[in-house]
Amino acid sequence: MANDAEELPQGPELHGIDGTPVETDPSLSLSHGVGSRVTCVDYFALPQTFQVGTVARHWVREDSWPDGLHFAYLVQLDNGRRVFARNDERFIRSSDAAPVYMPKVLAPRTIMKFKIDNVWRKGVLVALNEDWLDSGEAPHIVHFEEGGSTGQGSYRKIWGTDDTIVMDSVDLIENLVKTFAVAYNDEHVSVPTNLTTVKQSLRFDVGDRVECNIDGRREAGIIMKCWYQESMVSQDRNEYFPYQIQLDIGHRIFAPEDTDHCVTKSSAPLPYSCYICCDSEFTKDNMIVRDCACRGDSSGWAHLECLRAWATSNLASRQRKKPG
Repeated sequence: MANDAEELPQGPELHGIDGTPVETDPSLSLSHGVGSRVTCVDYFALPQTFQVGTVARHWVREDSWPDGLHFAYLVQLDNGRRVFARNDERFIRSSDAAPVYMPKVLAPRTIMKFKIDNVWRKGVLVALNEDWLDSGEAPHIVHFEEGGSTGQGSYRKIWGTDDTIVMDSVDLIENLVKTFAVAYNDEHVSVPTNLTTVKQSLRFDVGDRVECNIDGRREAGIIMKCWYQESMVSQDRNEYFPYQIQLDIGHRIFAPEDTDHCVTKSSAPLPYSCYICCDSEFTKDNMIVRDCACRGDSSGWAHLECLRAWATSNLASRQRKKPG
């Protein structure tokens, strides 16, 4: 979401702000509480500007910084960047900007209007990230029916506020119809017993076995990532795809839509096993992947943990063999 940015005045004490920590006393009280709306210097921008954001943390320190140095604030900007700010109103100020949109209750796949680049567009709010302030991940995932790099609409992660996300009476009626329908546009929608905050609206999770529509034929595979970004396809850094999928035939693909036409559940067993431990069992945190140039459909598959253990052992062996 675009903000009205105030350009930073240049002067000897402000020139060249680059995020270098200088503060040494984390016991000092701070004026802006965690969650407060502020404007602060976005030192990634050229020219450097003040941008609206939300205070995420106080007295931040990273291990790579010199001993004793801190930043008073970590700020999550509405443009998606996370920046540090000094305890000085020349660098951070209070703001009366509208807060980031985060409703307490929301029906699944809610139709709303979103202001992007000063243009209002209708879309479906498919997921909320309540942990956005701590994680730095965008709070909203929205599906727009038009546009997108695949020509089938687009999913975008956005940073919306109470001023840039709205629902009017027409949207409200459409949402009620959709919520209590058994089927809508060939997508099966379950009737909710109560309205809960949407945290993850995708039908499948990492590690699930699925079948994908590949030019009219079905190929089995495993979900590798949810809300995947494919830089080779889309130049929009905010455009995402529901799934990245590792096919059993060895290729990795992405699914542009979370529909039965693109992806369905599969009960087919894995046709391969880890070549290191010879086991075909896997978990969400220890997937069997194929990131090598081995030939054949069943060659080169290995658990992530097995690969890490092999790499560690191989490195230790080479170090022992070094002379002197």
